[in-house]
Formats: sequence, C-alpha cells, structure tokens
Amino acid sequence: MAEYYKTNGIYNALEKIEHNFQWVIGNAWLLVYGNKSDSQARVVVLVYGSSWEIQTDILKTLQDIATTDNIPIYKICFDDSEGAEISNVEFSTSLVDTPTTITLTELKTKFTEVGLSIKDGSCDKYLNDMASSAYHTWQRASLGNLITVTDIDLIRLNKSTLKPIELIELKRSFSSVNSWSPYSDDFVNFNLLHTVASNADIPFSIVYNQMIKEPFSDTYDPISIFSYTRGIAKEIVRNYNFTDFVGGLYLDGISKTEISSTVAQVTTSNICMSCKLEFNPRTPTSTLCIECWKKTKGY
Repeated sequence: MAEYYKTNGIYNALEKIEHNFQWVIGNAWLLVYGNKSDSQARVVVLVYGSSWEIQTDILKTLQDIATTDNIPIYKICFDDSEGAEISNVEFSTSLVDTPTTITLTELKTKFTEVGLSIKDGSCDKYLNDMASSAYHTWQRASLGNLITVTDIDLIRLNKSTLKPIELIELKRSFSSVNSWSPYSDDFVNFNLLHTVASNADIPFSIVYNQMIKEPFSDTYDPISIFSYTRGIAKEIVRNYNFTDFVGGLYLDGISKTEISSTVAQVTTSNICMSCKLEFNPRTPTSTLCIECWKKTKGY
C-alpha cells in the first residue's frame, strides 16, 4: 500500500497532456487555515521543505487567491532532511520577501495574530521521519483541535488570464465511481475550501477516481464529479470521461454557491442562451453550446 501515497492517478495523467491546471509537486503544500467555529479562511500558507524546487507559477496563483479573498498569506520553510529535528522555521508574510528565522513557539503566535483559535503552550522539537514531515507532526501536536487545516489539491486556470477559475479537491478509494459519494467527515475541510472558492467567485468541485487493489492501479478514467455547498454535496456527473474533465465541459452546470435540488430533465437538444442556436447539452443544466462556453471561460 505504500504506492497509494507515492502516486496520484489524476496528477500522473495530467502530466502527460497539455492542460491548464496547477498543483504543487514535491515536498510542499498549499494550505488553508480556519476556525471550525465559522469555516472562514484566516490565512493561506505555502509550506515547503528546504529541498523543494520552487514553482514560480504556484506562487503567483496562491497570491491571486489570497488577494481576491482579501486574506493574509504566509510562507513557511522547514528543514526536511531525513532525521532532522526542527525547532524553528523560515517565515515570511510575503511570497517574495526574504524570510526570517523564528521559533515554533513564535510561529504559533503568528497564527494567533490572524485570528486562529490556537491552544496555549510552548513547542518542542519535531523530527522528520518516513511517515510524516516534522512540520506536519508539529502542526497536529501543537495547534489544537479548534482549527481546520486543509490542502488545495488542484487549481484550474483561465488559459488567457492565468487566473484561478476552479478549486478542486481530489478524492480516491477502492469504491466504484458509480457508488462513491463524499464522506460527511470531510465536510469540515470542504466548508473551508468552499469559503475560499466562493469569496473568489469561482466553483469548488470534488473529483473522485477509483483505485484497484490487485494489481494496484490508481485509475484516472472515468471519474465522478461533485459540487459542494456548506454540508451539501451534489452529484454533477458520474462515470465521466477524463478528457471532458480536462476540458471543463461540466463547469457550466455548477453554481458557485449552490446546486438546485431540482435536476433539469435531460433532453436531446437545447437552445444556447448566447448564440440562440440548437446544441446537444453536455450536462442536464447546460445553457451554453461548447463554443460559447469556451468564450466565457477564456479558452
């Protein structure tokens, strides 16, 4: 099962084709921190090990998200050499400024300053090991259970402006794409990501792919796609073609704030709301033909 953690079928498939997605590669994470009490994002954080090769495109995109959401941004670098103990990190409130060295106890204060409900107490040293980075071990042990921390897995960009147009949570298990649905245990994390996406006026989607046990395979085609709004996960499409996912053909069926509980009846043709020509809908709620939809999304 070690392969489960070393691979991701969606990422691997995207690397082989032309696409307009971004994600962090290597020993780095795009994290959102908030309080469980209100699910409001308090700070977005780039956390990375000292061995990470910086992705400048990710820095720009993370800055775009923080600016649009009007929330602070932190950059945190830790020594990720195997067996290393950390008692301090390199810290900055900017993605471009030179960081300064602060202790882990001082880092807790930085999180408190942005309104996070952090538990009291000083911090010990933490050790990198094969199972987890020292930073993540420290985070779990020291920040308390009143906050939520979640990753941004995948970001879709407008091909023209290179601005974020969708946040995507990637989920996978051994269940079929025809039967799996988002787990309620994950909703506290989804609430936080939905808030970030909603404040940026972009959709938040959950994309699911199935793994095969024997021999192990992290399949990427087909997938299932869900929208999410504050405790409500709505199925957009199941058994969906990966190529159509990359093209974003489902996005015109997603509302950024909610999905109507009334699903439109599927018909063989519709009238495009823009060009007024007849077209074959790609999802039950499609209102634009593919050419008009591409124009609105910058394709």
